[in-house]
Amino acid sequence: GIGAVNAGAFNVDCGYNGFLPSVFTAIAFVQAGLYNKVLVVAGETLMANVDFSDFKALTIGDGAGAVIIEKVEEGYGFLSTHHMSRGAEKAAGIKIKLGNPSYSSKQNSVKAYQYVEPISLQRDVRFLQRYIPASIQESLEVINLDKDKVDHYIFGQQFAGLTYSWIQNLGIDGARVFETLKDFAAMKTASIPVNIFEAYSKGI
Repeated sequence: GIGAVNAGAFNVDCGYNGFLPSVFTAIAFVQAGLYNKVLVVAGETLMANVDFSDFKALTIGDGAGAVIIEKVEEGYGFLSTHHMSRGAEKAAGIKIKLGNPSYSSKQNSVKAYQYVEPISLQRDVRFLQRYIPASIQESLEVINLDKDKVDHYIFGQQFAGLTYSWIQNLGIDGARVFETLKDFAAMKTASIPVNIFEAYSKGI
């Protein structure tokens, strides 16, 4: 549809965190000389499956964004990346259950619904509160850049309280964090590319 007749395609499934591992994979391909350009697409399409009787539905928004990864001049583009994870038998977050799509129809034969694993958010949010600032610090140390010298921060959007905790744990001015929760809700994996576009559109 986009005329990429020589391209292959595959999915990197890391759930709500899928955009960054996909970008890291694209960077590795370009750096290795395997590909000249890689299109990374991230999308979140949960709204059709949401149980709107649950207040948590108000925090979720649909969205999609894409970036093109290619070689650029020295000193531009991605200067540093950092990826980390923590093993857990049951991951926190909103999950989809009983989604059985009928491929002969536009309607699901069994409508999916969302649920949150009991106490998983209370259990795992404290790790998220620490891990994101730690990952940012690791990336900044590689390029010898102080956190206060960064003009703008864009985080993956979960909920406002988590963003505030990252700001506090990093010790940065919250005015330098660009977010669109009030406009689009939590688009999860799509939030970073969408926010990059929104920030660029606003001249930030």
